[in-house]
Amino acid sequence: MPHTPKPKKSRAIDPDERALFRQAMRGTTPLHKGLSAAKSLDVTRSPNTTTLHKQKARQSAEIATHPPQGKVGLDGDSFYRAGVQRRTLQALKRGNLRIDDVIDLHGHDRRSALQRLSHFVAQSILSDCRCIRVITGKGRRSPGRESVIRKDTCHWLQQHPKVLAYCPAQPHDGGMGAFYVLLNLRI
Repeated sequence: MPHTPKPKKSRAIDPDERALFRQAMRGTTPLHKGLSAAKSLDVTRSPNTTTLHKQKARQSAEIATHPPQGKVGLDGDSFYRAGVQRRTLQALKRGNLRIDDVIDLHGHDRRSALQRLSHFVAQSILSDCRCIRVITGKGRRSPGRESVIRKDTCHWLQQHPKVLAYCPAQPHDGGMGAFYVLLNLRI
């Protein structure tokens, strides 16, 4: 006798859950019926953007309907790329994402710190680390009490194509002497 699936139980939606859902969806535009997320993206096709279009379709979970644009932050301490969901950014800033790996750049000069950081990020991507913590220090022992490694790290992270976002860590994770870094693991 063929197996027939059990009908799904329907449950009443709690008014609080409904309000929470509406609040989370505020500012988004629903897809038109019959369109997939990939088709709803406004991407101009050309021979050079075909691959980009496929990547964006695969990343639909990370793409908001009206994504934030460019870099944002105070004093260059925070950064994100267009397409990262606000909810993901909030979780990153609050330290609510699981830290998969950590590197401490204390005691290194500029050159060795950036070499170690480059190697660390490459290894983290290969190891499928989604969120990492980079400890740069606050520069209290540096000339002018400003961390050169911190400044160089910010610049380097902004240039790396697999870095989706970064922000200063929470005080218990190093505060202004460390960063949470969100990596793009998709092709």
